[in-house]
Amino acid sequence: MPNTRKQGNNEQLEVKFGKNMRLLYFDLDEGFLNAASYGATPKPVMEARAQWDLANQKNPVMWRFKALPIRLRQAEQRLAEVIGSDPSDTKIVINANYATSVVLKSLPWEVGDRMLIFSCDYDATKNATEWLKREKGVEILEVPMDLTSLQTDDNIISTVRDYLEKLRESHLPLPKLANFCHVTSKTAWIFPAKRLCELFHSYGISVMIDGAQAAGHLDINVAQIGADWYLGTVHKWLYSCQGVAFIVTQPHKHKCTHPLTVSYFDGSGYLKEFSYYGLQDFSTWCATIDALDFINNVCGGMNVIRQYCRDQAQKCVALLSEAWGTKPLQGSVEYYGNMPIMPLPNGGGADGFTAGKVMGYLMTRHNITAFLLVTDILDVPTLCVRCSCQIYTDMEDWTRLARAVNQLGGNYGALKVLKELGILQDSVDAMAS
Repeated sequence: MPNTRKQGNNEQLEVKFGKNMRLLYFDLDEGFLNAASYGATPKPVMEARAQWDLANQKNPVMWRFKALPIRLRQAEQRLAEVIGSDPSDTKIVINANYATSVVLKSLPWEVGDRMLIFSCDYDATKNATEWLKREKGVEILEVPMDLTSLQTDDNIISTVRDYLEKLRESHLPLPKLANFCHVTSKTAWIFPAKRLCELFHSYGISVMIDGAQAAGHLDINVAQIGADWYLGTVHKWLYSCQGVAFIVTQPHKHKCTHPLTVSYFDGSGYLKEFSYYGLQDFSTWCATIDALDFINNVCGGMNVIRQYCRDQAQKCVALLSEAWGTKPLQGSVEYYGNMPIMPLPNGGGADGFTAGKVMGYLMTRHNITAFLLVTDILDVPTLCVRCSCQIYTDMEDWTRLARAVNQLGGNYGALKVLKELGILQDSVDAMAS
């Protein structure tokens, strides 16, 4: 898809998404189809990060006390514009797991308090809640989410409402906090964040939303969603360097939200405490503005990017559906956005070990880096691929993936995959004969 970027004297230079974008603006290997895990940083942003680091090295003291605070506030203000949040509520942090821990370790938990999560929540968040259970005596309630049977936003809302009603009827304490993903990590399902937030608030439950896969991927407005805490990443879909995330905290939660590190500005208020809590490499955070400039000046803005990725995702679904005879886990583009989850042909009954083997096969034999997972589809564990459609991927990539998977003929057992990998070839041939 051709696009234009602004040049001096209003000159317009055509830029194409897909392979041309990858070659011009990224240092990515061919066949990289897993942007949703760690993102990918454009060359101009990497160069800007290096320049910010150089500025620091020239005079670290002047940089720390004069330039750094200004640049970080500018970055947070620009980021707030993109995600629809108030700059005074928005702070950059190193990753979404850090932001989750900030919330969980800031709240004044008491033994017997309850926290609610969904069964499809991010694994690291579940681990953090296990820490709460172990260290603070908090009871963790998990709402089962069989997304393949629920299918619609209304059904999701009804499931959660029914669960909360049963809790209320039990006359036991309601949860102090609820957490859910705006877009689930593995299964890439887009949840009705605003409606869920309103539902939890109607029961007096505070809300933390994990938006790690949402910012940039979706056109979000954090202020309108209304979560008490909204956490997200910048590196996945907003093209920053790795190690750039954010936490947006509603004003009424500022006083009880603190960095994990107790440092110089402890007790000085939300903005001041999160402005600096120890020495680190801040160049990645400073280059956030350059990432947002890349979006606007090179790509034509987030709306153009999202349109390209949505169109590509729908074409990807059509291609793989025809090649494999399967349908996307999430049903329609409304629920998969840029990341359709496509079951592999004859993928029923697989396990995590199978997913790892097939990922290895794709990498070693076809130079394709893709994320494979096993998830239940109508109670059957099924091998799937998470298709991350980005500005540097195109239909040629998904065609290669379709052909590579089809070479296995729907046989993902150890013998077939090991044979394709060329491992223990003689032994495999002997056992197969």
